[in-house]
Amino acid sequence: MQFGEQHRRTLNYRRRLGRVLLHESVRVHSLALKRLARDGIVAIWVLHLSAARAYREGRKAAAATIIEIADAAEREWLRRKTVQIGRWPR
Repeated sequence: MQFGEQHRRTLNYRRRLGRVLLHESVRVHSLALKRLARDGIVAIWVLHLSAARAYREGRKAAAATIIEIADAAEREWLRRKTVQIGRWPR
């Protein structure tokens, strides 16, 4: 295999990985918004509690994913600077 071909394969892999990561981040953000719309700020706390429970039960990958969703929800809540409890304003 020549250097040029290997370099192209590496670039293609990075592009594919970038698309997957972007798609996953969009999915995480979408889930976070849905939880906020349904439960308001309480969703952030419940997600953290769920992550802690998953971690205690040995489901570390699930816990990490739930924390990602909770963090995305918290970032969105802080971005909107809303201090409303209950229904998330639309």
